[in-house]
Amino acid sequence: MKPSMKKTAESITAVYVIVGSIWILLSDLAVESLLQEPALVTRFQTYKGFAFILFTAAILYMVLRRRLAAVENAQKHLEQFRYIVEHAGQEIYWVEKTGKIAYVNRAAANSLGYTAAEMVQRNISDFDPVYGPFFAEHFEKVKKEKIAAPFETTHIVKDGRTIAKEMRSVYLSMGKEELICGFGSDITRRKEYEEALISEKESLAVTLRSIGDGVVTTDMRGNVTTMNPVAEALTGWSEEDARGKPVTEIFVIAEEASGETCPNPVENVIRSGQIQSLCENTILTARDSTEYLIADSGAPITDKNNQMLGVVLVFRDITEKHRLIEAAQNAEKLESLGLLAGGIAHDFNNLLGGIFGYIELGKLKNTDPNVTDLLDRALDTIEKARSLTRQLLTFAKGGDPVKKEQPLKVFVQETIKFLLSGTNVSWQFDIPEDIRPGFFDENQIRQVIENIVSNACQAMPDGGILEISAENTLIRNEGPAAAEKNYIKLSIKDNGVGIPREILPHIFDPYYTTRAKAHGLGLTTCFSIIKRHGGFMDVISEPDDGSEFHIYLPAADMPEAIAGEQADADFRTDNRILLMDDEEVVREIMAEMIGSVGFSAICKTNGEEALTFFLEEIRAGRSLAGMILDLTVPGGKGGIEIIDEIRRHDPAIPVFVVSGYSGDPVMARPEEYGFTTSLKKPFQMREFKEIFERHMPG
Repeated sequence: MKPSMKKTAESITAVYVIVGSIWILLSDLAVESLLQEPALVTRFQTYKGFAFILFTAAILYMVLRRRLAAVENAQKHLEQFRYIVEHAGQEIYWVEKTGKIAYVNRAAANSLGYTAAEMVQRNISDFDPVYGPFFAEHFEKVKKEKIAAPFETTHIVKDGRTIAKEMRSVYLSMGKEELICGFGSDITRRKEYEEALISEKESLAVTLRSIGDGVVTTDMRGNVTTMNPVAEALTGWSEEDARGKPVTEIFVIAEEASGETCPNPVENVIRSGQIQSLCENTILTARDSTEYLIADSGAPITDKNNQMLGVVLVFRDITEKHRLIEAAQNAEKLESLGLLAGGIAHDFNNLLGGIFGYIELGKLKNTDPNVTDLLDRALDTIEKARSLTRQLLTFAKGGDPVKKEQPLKVFVQETIKFLLSGTNVSWQFDIPEDIRPGFFDENQIRQVIENIVSNACQAMPDGGILEISAENTLIRNEGPAAAEKNYIKLSIKDNGVGIPREILPHIFDPYYTTRAKAHGLGLTTCFSIIKRHGGFMDVISEPDDGSEFHIYLPAADMPEAIAGEQADADFRTDNRILLMDDEEVVREIMAEMIGSVGFSAICKTNGEEALTFFLEEIRAGRSLAGMILDLTVPGGKGGIEIIDEIRRHDPAIPVFVVSGYSGDPVMARPEEYGFTTSLKKPFQMREFKEIFERHMPG
């Protein structure tokens, strides 16, 4: 019915009700006034009945009309509710206590790839493998609490995929019917984002843990937010303890020279918005008061809109690198001295060689015991002079030790015990069995240990303990050809008076000493020896807290290098020795020595003469018992220039190279250059005899 027609009918009905009411009222009045006329009363009573019926019908019509309007209105709201529920973006499920689905809206059905009809009357466990099998317990819990907190579950899509869902449950009671109304949202993409974020966060954490530098991040207030393990190790703070604390409490830095506190790098970055670097020689003091020399930089942390969120500090321990740089600088200081020392020591050794020789010959021809005693004392004195020249040559430019592969543990223990025997200093070893073998010159390394132990004993006049330890270590060499190399770290620690800080940087300088009768070459020689071995050394010392020397020697990672001991299998009947040296006094002395061991000397002054004589003898079919050649001859050919030609004609003849410049690599590795062995000037008669006995059989 049209709205206008409904309004007209309602108006007519209202008129009927009013007219009927008036008619009933008037009829009652009329009956009272016309009681004397029964016929009229009957007629009025009849009209009254009709009016009452009409009045009642009108009343009923109005009541029914209002009831119908209410029903129509309820149906209208119900349709609106159904439309809203059906088209809502939120997934809605009505599930009975048994788990049977009573209703799902379009969003719920579409999310799983079904129609609503395909899902209704099926069990919720067909779609929810997590909560479905336990729906009865879930129902009772929600019924008790009326509403359940949001929870996550998974639903199985029609094509077999599994998607993540977030659900909320509400208990509904409609008469005798009890339902769970579930509201769901597909959170699969959100979970993927969360997993990606977790993965990225874990990747970042792994990266931070793997970085060799210390990393600390802060917020805009300068409070610590994260730290990686390297930062924890250097600062002494765990990330858990440091988080939320001001970075100035964790990252305590000061200038090395002055000891003054450095400005807060985080504040500098926040203020400038730019990358900031610390000043050089910055000291980081850890929580346990350990100090590290560090290099550091700070940078702002910004978002995609370039808004600063905090600051990241990146720093690394350069203590060891700084020591290596100092070691390199010390090595450079030796270069100029080495040039001078090498030349002087070479000439001086030649002179000493003559003095040694004449004294040795004098002893052989002398019969007076008193004179022999004086000659022995002279030899002892000259031996000390020879020791001094050898120290000079040790750090002279170009010298190499005679190295061979050998175990370090027993060598160190025996050397230390020998040096400390008879002193008031005890020893304590911590050298593991798996220590690598070393590749070193035994005599030179013994000299290094002797110098360090001597200094330690002087630092402990009242006695003490010398701690000796060793460990295998891997060190990365800096430079274009950077590579990791195995070293043996030998540490010698005393508990003596220590070294003053102002002296510590100079202890390896040539001729630097604080002792009145010392010449200042002990530690300089040690430094040079280790450098020639391809290693390095440093020292840690504090006043009144002892000193600890660290010696880094290359570990043996190659076949054993054997100094050539070439035996002559061809027993020669010719006893002539070809002797070449540019110094007349040396020729005279060595000729006498050659004669003393049963051979005769043929003397030449330079390499050209020696080679010419040798070739002439070859052509004549005559042989020599051996040769002694001076390594270098000023203005002419020395042994090194003619050895190749000699070996082409006679690979087996013993050829000894001699030189006062004992630091030359030829003297360290003579067999590599074609010589049988080397003899360093000045030498004593016993040394001369030893090489003849070893290399000149028969």
